Amino acid sequence: MLTKDRSQRLRLRDLKGEASSAQIAAPFFAGLRIWMCFNPRAAMKKADGLFPVTDNPVMPKWVGRRMFDLLITARTENDTFSHEIESSPGVAVFVSQAESPLSWIAIGRARRRFLIAARIWG
Repeated sequence: MLTKDRSQRLRLRDLKGEASSAQIAAPFFAGLRIWMCFNPRAAMKKADGLFPVTDNPVMPKWVGRRMFDLLITARTENDTFSHEIESSPGVAVFVSQAESPLSWIAIGRARRRFLIAARIWG
């Protein structure tokens, strides 16, 4: 789905907020925090952690976990997403036909093709 309609974008913002709040409250999220590595050395040593390749600073585990707790909350995630939706001229939503790894891969591929086309079109 691709929409430029403000009321639809705001509805999507609200749905995303509800989903983010539920996800952060779920036991999965506590597990994610434990699995995170906040520096490359810890990621290599653990060999099974998640090291986000972003513009976030590299830091010791004890600092990273504390910062994660302070900065990654339902409120901060919802505020960030709300700002992104409200400042965007449109929103693209990709929906899987099934809840399965093959469908998730297909959605990822469709998203990638969409982003490449959008980049080409300017």
